[in-house]
Amino acid sequence: FFFLMIRRPPRSTQSRSSAASDVYKRQYQRRVHGGSPGQHPIGSETLPSDYISNINGLIKTLKVNEYDNFRENIQRLEENLLGLYKYCQENGADFSAFDETLLKKVISLGFKKNPLLLHEIGRLFLKVFTKVEVLQKLKNKRVIIDFINALIIIIEKLEGLIVSTDLIEMAEDIVAYMRANDSSQHYGDILVKISEGLAKKSLKSIHAKYSRTSPLVVKMNLLSRGEDLASKVACMTQLAQQLAEATSYNEQLYLFANVLPDFLMNIFRADGVQSNAGPAYTNFLQEVLQLVERFVFPTSYAITIEHAGNGLIETKNFSVVLEKALLLRHAKIYYSLAIILNHVMLFPGEVALQVRALHIIRRMYYLFPNLRSLLRNPIVLVLSNIAVFSSDVAEQKDATIFLYKLLNVEKDEELKELLRRAEHVKLLQGNKYFSVKATTYPNDVDVIYNIKSLSLQIFYPLRLQLEAGKYFALNFLVEKPFSLLYWYFKTESHDIKFGLYKLRELEELTPAQLEADPVTASHEAIIRMTRIDCSKTTFCGCTILLAAGFYRMVFDNTYSYLRSKSMSYAVHLLQPERS
Repeated sequence: FFFLMIRRPPRSTQSRSSAASDVYKRQYQRRVHGGSPGQHPIGSETLPSDYISNINGLIKTLKVNEYDNFRENIQRLEENLLGLYKYCQENGADFSAFDETLLKKVISLGFKKNPLLLHEIGRLFLKVFTKVEVLQKLKNKRVIIDFINALIIIIEKLEGLIVSTDLIEMAEDIVAYMRANDSSQHYGDILVKISEGLAKKSLKSIHAKYSRTSPLVVKMNLLSRGEDLASKVACMTQLAQQLAEATSYNEQLYLFANVLPDFLMNIFRADGVQSNAGPAYTNFLQEVLQLVERFVFPTSYAITIEHAGNGLIETKNFSVVLEKALLLRHAKIYYSLAIILNHVMLFPGEVALQVRALHIIRRMYYLFPNLRSLLRNPIVLVLSNIAVFSSDVAEQKDATIFLYKLLNVEKDEELKELLRRAEHVKLLQGNKYFSVKATTYPNDVDVIYNIKSLSLQIFYPLRLQLEAGKYFALNFLVEKPFSLLYWYFKTESHDIKFGLYKLRELEELTPAQLEADPVTASHEAIIRMTRIDCSKTTFCGCTILLAAGFYRMVFDNTYSYLRSKSMSYAVHLLQPERS
């Protein structure tokens, strides 16, 4: 059979000959730029049928083989879905091309076993289906329910990763849309249950926990208003204890960014400065800055590693990724920092306080480029304080290096002008560290850590209540080989089992199954399940993960039939800055 397709010339082409030439040009471009076999090229004249054909082909490929070239296939799938969305948007907002059959095929990808593929699918959903118009046009609301269920499955399987947190917010938005537009209330009960389940995982539960009327907030507010130093110390001690009781870093950041500013305004009110001045108050400010440094932490670390085989010692630079990403989502911490640092500046003669304040301001400067305009005056002031009240070359080192970089490396001309006009800041230019060599120093504290004595103070450790017969798993996506995983944990009483595994497939594996068979097609033991007595001393360790992939750390209490275990823990993944 022969099929003849007659196609009208493009609007810009009026003659038959030029139209034919245009068709042949496109055919030639398809042969050259067509990508993988069976895929139509994407361009300004791509038709919905081409996009749909590409999407169907890519989904079929991912279903048949979810391990080979899946990242490239997901990237092409994303390009085609966004291309189809753009075409629909530019042609009268007709989203009929996103029919139920097509969406069901895309949704089915959320049930794959490959954890790395599932992570990429989660990212794909975030990029494509944040456009509510696609879902609004569906007549069959059951497809939207299926989509929400697919999101929940990914959220649960990838719990602990950034993409999981983002998918929770996305699912909540879709549920809110459904509840507002489901006039028949056919899915009312289902949506209520889904909404309640998501609320427990989202920031909404944190908001409710720390409302202005909650007993904890009321108690801390009363302490912060106390006239004596003891009340202020008690308030900050209560805050530190609450931070250590938090079950997630998001909860800690919410406390620091949203709850703390009101207390700080009371603690550091202007009328109490003179009466509180003295060594005891200086020590109190040191403790406050120590708390702050857990939230404005170094994001890059130089770590010395000794190779077991040949004894070779080398220093590698590692970066904290997950915690940095969380911190950047909570820029409101600036308000708490501004209150504390403004108060510290009132004690210019306390050089140790000024140096710690400099470290915090410098980290903020590099972490939050959008806040740099607000940091200009604090930078000038803290540099002036150190220049005037310290004559020690070593004590002035960090301030001098930072000043040189600001004047010769950074592009902030307004800040440069402020620094040039500041007479006291010019004193630092006589320090031996004010030279081109300053550019070779890191942007943070110049410290080299040894992997055998590594101790990271990033946020506060998290609290975990592990019931008898239960276990808890933490997921990690390692995108670069030779990443470093660092952890420490401690139980209040009795021991706990601990293990680390690399997962090839996402299966519900109990600790007993992991322990019985350390290497299978679905998983591989990095640290086999081990019983650790950590009730008296903190168990601390780290390991180099030689391969990229999906890893799971397990705290196991299934062997205990009667005792629940209360524990605190911290786990941090550091990626090498160079592969």
